[in-house]
Amino acid sequence: LFSSNDHSMMSGNVLLRLAKVEANFATDESVLRDKAMDKIWSVWNDEFERKVDVQRAGLSLAGLFSKPRPIWSTPTFTGAFGDAFIDGTTLEAGSCLAWSYKVLNHALQRTITHQRGFFAGFSPHDLGVVSDTLHTLSKSSQNFSQMARLLKNPSAPQLLNFLRKMKKFITKINAGESMLFPLI
Repeated sequence: LFSSNDHSMMSGNVLLRLAKVEANFATDESVLRDKAMDKIWSVWNDEFERKVDVQRAGLSLAGLFSKPRPIWSTPTFTGAFGDAFIDGTTLEAGSCLAWSYKVLNHALQRTITHQRGFFAGFSPHDLGVVSDTLHTLSKSSQNFSQMARLLKNPSAPQLLNFLRKMKKFITKINAGESMLFPLI
């Protein structure tokens, strides 16, 4: 049907949404019926995608990801609340540290800015500890972004680049400052 699998070699920016191969020819009535069914499917699919987009916009992780998942289906949630049950599963072997850091930092930052009432019973000292913790988490974001990049493309050059950047981050820490580093 097409001259090439390479999109750049195809003229006219042809995009194929649905292809059917049938053994017999189509009558005029069947063509009209199939066209109507395709329109119904297309409208239903567009409506379904709009509903999913509205749902995603209301999720707590919408500020982090363009297509966020519900928090209960994330590895962070599983690690925090289901650790006793993941022994021998794929979640046990994978490294979700960078992703978990990102989610926990986002949740805590949102809590301090949008849900101040949560901290109503905290003493001034406790609020200082929360503030210090959030400051340390926010300063450490580059470290975990670099770890995520390393895990996405694991290679010797990428590991060396990661270690060089970690060394640079460590040398920039002043006395009395705190920063989190991933353990790989």
